[in-house]
Amino acid sequence: WIKQFHYRAGSPAGCTEMTLTDVCKLLWLQGIFAVAGQHMSSKVAMLLPLQLLAAPEHPEVSGYLGKTLQQRMTHRAGGRLIGSSHGQLACDYGSLEAPLHLRASFQGTLSLENARPNGALSLDIVWIGWNNFVTNKVDRYLIVTEYDKDRTTLSERCTTYPDVNPKGYHDPLQLMAARYRLKNYSADSAEYEYSWRLQNGAEMSSSMVADSSGFPPLTIDIVSRSGSSQSEYNFTYASPSHEVDSAVFYKYKNYNCTIVANFTNSPEVCVDSWLAIEYECDFAQAAAETFV
Repeated sequence: WIKQFHYRAGSPAGCTEMTLTDVCKLLWLQGIFAVAGQHMSSKVAMLLPLQLLAAPEHPEVSGYLGKTLQQRMTHRAGGRLIGSSHGQLACDYGSLEAPLHLRASFQGTLSLENARPNGALSLDIVWIGWNNFVTNKVDRYLIVTEYDKDRTTLSERCTTYPDVNPKGYHDPLQLMAARYRLKNYSADSAEYEYSWRLQNGAEMSSSMVADSSGFPPLTIDIVSRSGSSQSEYNFTYASPSHEVDSAVFYKYKNYNCTIVANFTNSPEVCVDSWLAIEYECDFAQAAAETFV
């Protein structure tokens, strides 16, 4: 029936008739197979075999380039609210500024339910990643400013560490996305599941609901379990904007950053879902602590 069916509706200028096979080839070349129904008339989409309309097996990560995503997060442990944050994740290709780099940043504010021992109740957080996709070397920076209840600055620090990309990948985001597996999908959304055993033995699982094309994410939940304790991060996202503030990528230059081993188990990086997975944010005991 594919050979007999002809797609005429909405044909590009100069085209009067296309077979469905040709349409499928064009969709594949444009990288939009998962959203074929959006680029065809509804009648054609209804006739397509179900497997042609399936969402991608993994979340789409290339969609992050050149965009900024506003997001909100709440963190609970043992059923108790620990903190909440709002901020934005941005990714871009360095272009003429940095032609060999992919760059990513998170910038936002974390509000705590209980003050830290030094009286800190809110934190401004900036995370920056510079990824040289030729050498596969990655530099990451974490800038944290602590404030008391009156927003008086208590401390300000910058830490950094050198790293390399995971073997076989041009960016850590690709590895983490590959661990997400498609669970369910519809014409409007796709649901992915993630499961991983952390270095400390805890079990981390995640559920992502995204657009049917795999990007952008709509909600992401991350749960870590260690014995009878449980920690949960819940993220919600607004529609992405096609603008990136490149000045954020250079904020580390205002500091004399201290070199550390990595950011694993640093609660400040858990304000973004991808960072929470990358740095294995397991704070199942946080309900009894005040530093998170």
